[in-house]
Amino acid sequence: MIKKSEVQIHSFLFGFLRNEIDIMMSNKGGEMMGIHIRRAIKDDIPGIAKVHVDSWKTAYKGIFADEILDNIAYEKREKQWEDIFQKEGNHQFRFVAENLNGEIVGFIDGGVERTGTYNCDGELYAIYLLQQYQGMKIGQKLFQALLSECVKNDMQSLLVWVVTNNPSKKFYEKFNPEKIDTEFLERLQVEETAYCWRDINNIIM
Repeated sequence: MIKKSEVQIHSFLFGFLRNEIDIMMSNKGGEMMGIHIRRAIKDDIPGIAKVHVDSWKTAYKGIFADEILDNIAYEKREKQWEDIFQKEGNHQFRFVAENLNGEIVGFIDGGVERTGTYNCDGELYAIYLLQQYQGMKIGQKLFQALLSECVKNDMQSLLVWVVTNNPSKKFYEKFNPEKIDTEFLERLQVEETAYCWRDINNIIM
């Protein structure tokens, strides 16, 4: 059985925190305007990588060391996403949010839970949104798209790992998940919290 910590360390060594789950989503009551949610395709890789880098720097500022954030590069992220798309299996679900100009402003990535430790069918791997598009319920729409795909593929439960001291965890907590674990990441010097929804059909948006 693969330990979550082993997955985490392996991923970080390749410059990509696969268990990172943060969305700087404020609860301002704003509505999503001019945003289209659709399945991600390989042509979206540059846009996904840009959102990933830009939102990573805002989401983790003051949480991760500056030298970690300063070393993030678009080119490296693009290569990592190319590898992810190439290895994509049948039970990986990826959606993007794009504006009226066709620019990607957010994305969500999920699929089968990877460790087999927590008795969860699926896992939300990553969700990110550009800072200027926060508070428009785009994150919620991306989350709904992922949940719908999980249900279609006979998944009942969903796991997500969130950096404990990141305000983004409130996005998940409002959907009443069960807190099931915590883990301290030595290399990053942060704690992560694992949440699980045992029945995603009961999640009320």
